[in-house]
Amino acid sequence: MRKLLVIIAILSYNFVSAQEKFAEINVKDETDFSEFEVFGDSLDHYRVYFTGENHNFAKFNASLEYKMLTYLHQTQGVKHFIFEQSPGVGYIIEQIIIHDKRSNLSYLKDVFYDPFYYLVKHIREYNDTLDYGDKIHIHGIDVERFPYFSIYALDQIVDTLDGDVEGGEVFEQIHALKTSNYEFGSARDFYADEEDGMIFTFGEVSAWGSLSSIIETSKKYRDSLKKELGPNEDIYYAIIESLEKGREWYITERSGDVRSPIVRERFMRDEFSRIYELYPGAKYYGQFGRCHLHKDSDAKRCYDYYMNSVASRINELDSSLTNKVLVIPIFYSQGKEKYDHDIISSLNFKDTIATEGSAYIIDLAYKEGDHPVVGFYDQLPFVIVSNKEVDEDPEEYNFNWETEVMEFHLGASYGYRYFNGIRKLNGALIDFGANTFTNKMVAYNFAFDVFTIGMGGTRFNFTYLPAISNGGDFDLKGWNFGIGSYFVSGNKWATAGFGVDFGYGQMLLTENLNDSIPNLIQSPEQGNVIIYRNDMVIVDPNAELRLTFPVISLNFKAGYAFDVSGKRWRLDGKMDNFTKTSFTSPYVQAGISLNIKYEY
Repeated sequence: MRKLLVIIAILSYNFVSAQEKFAEINVKDETDFSEFEVFGDSLDHYRVYFTGENHNFAKFNASLEYKMLTYLHQTQGVKHFIFEQSPGVGYIIEQIIIHDKRSNLSYLKDVFYDPFYYLVKHIREYNDTLDYGDKIHIHGIDVERFPYFSIYALDQIVDTLDGDVEGGEVFEQIHALKTSNYEFGSARDFYADEEDGMIFTFGEVSAWGSLSSIIETSKKYRDSLKKELGPNEDIYYAIIESLEKGREWYITERSGDVRSPIVRERFMRDEFSRIYELYPGAKYYGQFGRCHLHKDSDAKRCYDYYMNSVASRINELDSSLTNKVLVIPIFYSQGKEKYDHDIISSLNFKDTIATEGSAYIIDLAYKEGDHPVVGFYDQLPFVIVSNKEVDEDPEEYNFNWETEVMEFHLGASYGYRYFNGIRKLNGALIDFGANTFTNKMVAYNFAFDVFTIGMGGTRFNFTYLPAISNGGDFDLKGWNFGIGSYFVSGNKWATAGFGVDFGYGQMLLTENLNDSIPNLIQSPEQGNVIIYRNDMVIVDPNAELRLTFPVISLNFKAGYAFDVSGKRWRLDGKMDNFTKTSFTSPYVQAGISLNIKYEY
């Protein structure tokens, strides 16, 4: 009986373990790998390891990436980290983590999102503890979507080379482009077609014209340049190829061509193949966006058409890699993706893996293939579930490819204008025996704005100043039409604009007719009249803060509108014998606008 109870207990334990085999991942402790005991010896079979992420959780992703990399380095002999960036970015980082090039680390601190900068820094610190032969190497295998990285890398490679070899002028071209105004130019700057008929004058630079010349010259004179490039020939031409394919990807991506992701996946396969030939017996690890790791279109999450991902292409690349590629997708409970929520719910762990701020690695053996995680491989042994919060200001792992957004705003504002120069008119009214005006007037402003964040904008506006009375026989009102331009900085939620408006308008002084006394201004030709006009020519430096929500925006504007006119009152002509009045005015206003955004 006792033996029977023991057997039942053992079977029960094994049954429960088979049902729920998972471990909580502690990314804060970078040296304790106890959670990865869930793998057992199952990783020994593989040559290439991928974890698949959603880029909006960069802080957690980078921490997990580092821990997985160091774990695989220590347990599986992984010495090659493949990266969802270009060979140029890989070269920059390789110089940091292998050759301790501090200037490159400083460069990345200025241009990388913090989690990725610290990932690089931690890998360098980890490598510092290792013998040279055991160090981790990094390889960027993606097309170049951010050309300034590759220009920076190429400039380092050719910096000390002899430019007098045949085709060597390309070394000078690279340095000139790197030090031009396009040092941090966008993909659009480098890859977009120049406008038809655009002519560049002396000293101006065409980013694409210059880059295409570098690519063509490098390819034309490869035989002579390779002698000068020496051991850097391979990475130099990998970078050149990534730029050429990067532009091909950019053009097809912007036009909605189905070829766009194919260009990218094929390049990543080819670049991995180049590295694999250099290190044929090595093992590799990388953390890519999940869309790069699907096996086929059954996944539906990324493409609703056939798409062969880089993970699948590597699996098919060589017989030594067939069924040797492991993909572990990460699913996130805190994002907006219903797809992820459905996957997590289907695992039937209920609250067991729902602890706030936690993450778990799960052995899927207990599901016996009965789960909705499809499109990766027939056998998907593990998944990771993260309950980490999305980044407050999420930036894509592949950064921002400089998609520009043009905004259109049609709005109305209410505010005040302060006409301090009206005191001269008030002096004339006092001499006439009339009451005076306040210098403060209500202003209704109607505006149409078009702008692009980080660039400029144009504004058309009309301002109406409703009549105020002096408490006697006179009323004062006015209007102004303006057009202006300004620079805009900010993001999709808030922008600040600084610019100048130019306008024309009139102030109208109306006298209520009184037959017992003459009018304020006498016209010998026409006698007494009741409306006097004062032209305004406005130069208006101003600043505007805009808080943007879906459909509407809240706008706050302040400025100082200088009246640069002659300031004379007139009837049919200027009344030279009457006092000048300046309608220069500081002002503030607040309003609301409807907005439409257009990406291009």
